[in-house]
Order: sequence, then structure tokens, then C-alpha cells
Amino acid sequence: MIQNCFYAQNLDQEGLDVLTKLRDSFAEFAMEIEKTLPKGRYQSMTLTALEESAMWASKSITHESDHSRGRLVPQVKQSQ
Repeated sequence: MIQNCFYAQNLDQEGLDVLTKLRDSFAEFAMEIEKTLPKGRYQSMTLTALEESAMWASKSITHESDHSRGRLVPQVKQSQ
């Protein structure tokens, strides 16, 4: 259902563990980028792209994995 895309999803414990590990890995890589690349436009663009990648990876776990237990908010009424 398209409405599920706009709400937080409820994960089981294994899903939360996977999501935490994934976020930790992205954060570690971001710190390495900050240490390694010269500050400037390209470093900023690299970090922005990494942030977007992290968002899509998280959304994959919360919306498409076997760990998602459905959304955390009540159903939205359909307008007629």
C-alpha cells in the first residue's frame, strides 16, 4: 500500500540489530571520508551521496525485509 511509504515501520529485534549495524557502518565510512578527503565541495557531495545511500538502505530494511512488522500509526482513511 502506497501510504506505508510515509510512515515509520515497526521492526522486530533482529531487524533493529541489522539496522543498527548498517547505520554504524555508514557512520564509520563517513568518518573515514572526513579524515581522508580534502574539505570542500567534493567531500560534501560524497557525504551527501553516502547519506542518501544510508537512507535508501534503511528504507529497504524497514519496508521490504522480513523484519518489518507493519507501520506504527493507524490506517489513513481513503478519501472518496
